[in-house]
Amino acid sequence: MSLSPAAAELRLGAIDRALIALRRLRVEVEQVRPGLVLERLDGWHDDAADLYADRARELRFALAGAERSLLDAEDRLVVERERAREADAAARSITTPDRPVSGAGGVW
Repeated sequence: MSLSPAAAELRLGAIDRALIALRRLRVEVEQVRPGLVLERLDGWHDDAADLYADRARELRFALAGAERSLLDAEDRLVVERERAREADAAARSITTPDRPVSGAGGVW
């Protein structure tokens, strides 16, 4: 896929912004999980304490799964960012002062 330098730069910027947002979300998920370590509350009715512990455990597993998914998505975005950088470099290599390339890929 051949992109103009402007299009390649826009794509690279969009990927970088998505990667930053994804990393922020992953950090938020990581910060929530430690608060769920409470397994049982003293003074609660046994059934309520057990139910709370079960729900907290389910939440911990769900958050761990979400963290894994976010890390996988982050890895895919890093690969996509590298491809976009290569496309940007390729687009810039064919552009010369005598032959600028428009956003549509044609010569101005």
